[in-house]
Amino acid sequence: MKKVIVVLTGALSLIFLHSVIAMANPVAPEWGLIDTTAPPRFEHKCAYDLHREVIVLFGGQDYTDFLPNDTWEFSETWNMVSTSGPSGRTGHDMCYDTAAHVTILFGGRDIYGNYLNDTWTWNGANWTQLAVAGPSPRAFFVMAYDRCTRKAVLFGGANSDSLFGDTWEWDGSQWTLMAVTGPPARVYAAMAYKEWDVGKCFIFGGRAGFSGPSLNDTWYWDGGSWNQIPAGNINPSPRYGHSMAWDQMWEGFMILFGGQSGTNPDTIFGDTWLFWFDWVNGSYDVEPPARTMAAMVSCVNMGRSTLLIGGTDGTQIFNDMWAYPVFASNSYVPGDANGDGQFNGLDIVYLVGYFKGFGAPPPFVYHDCPTWGQQLYAAADLNGSCTVNGIDVTYGVAYLKGLQPSIRYCQYCPPTAAMDHSTFGKGDIDDE
Repeated sequence: MKKVIVVLTGALSLIFLHSVIAMANPVAPEWGLIDTTAPPRFEHKCAYDLHREVIVLFGGQDYTDFLPNDTWEFSETWNMVSTSGPSGRTGHDMCYDTAAHVTILFGGRDIYGNYLNDTWTWNGANWTQLAVAGPSPRAFFVMAYDRCTRKAVLFGGANSDSLFGDTWEWDGSQWTLMAVTGPPARVYAAMAYKEWDVGKCFIFGGRAGFSGPSLNDTWYWDGGSWNQIPAGNINPSPRYGHSMAWDQMWEGFMILFGGQSGTNPDTIFGDTWLFWFDWVNGSYDVEPPARTMAAMVSCVNMGRSTLLIGGTDGTQIFNDMWAYPVFASNSYVPGDANGDGQFNGLDIVYLVGYFKGFGAPPPFVYHDCPTWGQQLYAAADLNGSCTVNGIDVTYGVAYLKGLQPSIRYCQYCPPTAAMDHSTFGKGDIDDE
């Protein structure tokens, strides 16, 4: 049998790969429990500082029934780094500004029931309150950072008098009210930015007021307008207090977990949903316990793309951290993608960010090398010779079946390295 290698570049390759990976990938992803030392919290918020490669956690509620105003960071362990800055609160939101290299915090509700509209930034050492006008005082809105427009997008929320359905953008120096119509007003929704082929902010679900019905509609913000995605045959049930993030490792899906029912608030969900313009219900051998009001962040540079942190099931407050996706397999031949028990030219490599031997090398190979769980490279038969040798090398492999014996970490990491997406599928790393 003659092997044909198809090399796709740029966004086209990602769209094509998405359509085949779910069917062909021989090892399914799972949830994995990776930490149980996080501060016990619910209604807290987290953001991933891409520049410093740490998770930032602020606010929420703990077992004391108070609202702590401590700031925590996680790289390899959790550390409390500040007890000064914004007042303790719930219902706020945070996101990381990749242009300014700061974490943005807005609004919320304090322990006295006051609704807030203060804007803060965290640079890793200090909180700074910004003297800017912006959205009216509110809590339980959603906010995400749009990497295409380099602006934070805020939607909805409520205070004691009003339920909001307005849209605001933060450009690093001022808030701007967008003259648009969009999703119905709501609280307790989830919003996340999905990059790769779309570059849009997505909203799902929420509640039409503190005592209103739960929702299960899906919308996206394209930088200038809101667009509703028609409901598919399968959708998550109406819910609020769920968590959502873009998984940059496993096929670029949006990941949704948990939440609670509006018709029966005692019903706490423990289901996982994947979204790529259609919702798919995931089924896993191991999953986090059901919960609501948890935080979820996308942390591709930490080797565990999507992390679920804390939350509550109504009886306990969690201090755990779960990673998705985790690939667990000890029974496969290294690189045996087709499951025939052999590593040969018939095996397929998935989500390869860089191929050796196809033209000029890209200016940089590595993208934001992490401190643990770096980008990986592994041997694979790319030229169809049915042997694995020095001619066959793949870089930036997100998944290769049975990789454990072959896995290695990047040998060096240029501090200013950036992945040139236009060179995907090209390049000879040693110019042979």
